[in-house]
Order: sequence, then C-alpha cells, then structure tokens
Amino acid sequence: MMNEISKGADFVTFYGEFSAGYDERGITYNPEEILEEGYNEIGLTREDLVEALETFEEEFLIEENCYTLPEINTIRKWIKNKA
Repeated sequence: MMNEISKGADFVTFYGEFSAGYDERGITYNPEEILEEGYNEIGLTREDLVEALETFEEEFLIEENCYTLPEINTIRKWIKNKA
C-alpha cells in the first residue's frame, strides 16, 4: 500500500524491496530500471524526488541495507537527472 502523504518515502521503499529481493536471490539487476519503474508506478513529481533523495541519504547510512558505492552513485545520478 502506498503512503498518500509521502510518495518520496514510498519510492525509497519500492526500490529497497525490489533490490533486496534480487540480492537475496543472487540476481543481477539494473538500479536504473527499478528506479524508473517505481517513478512511473508511484507517479512521482520533481518535488517528491527531493524528499526521496533525502530519505535515500538516510538509508545509505544504515549498514544492514547493504547499499554498494556504485549503487549509491547510480541512485544519486538518476535522481539528479530526473529532478
């Protein structure tokens, strides 16, 4: 269920769930494809992306989330280019 108050947070959750699922199964994935799918499915605006980036930055600091540096850089670049 999507959070009507925070589409940015929904976007981060969407990405996290998909990437974690692929990681658990040992499946290689393209972060940009997940980001694009989430962006379209949730119906984000540029303003939502600002919030999403802030939330991602917090999530990057949590070690158990297992974000890699290339993945972090891809997410930051994708959001910067979309916004």
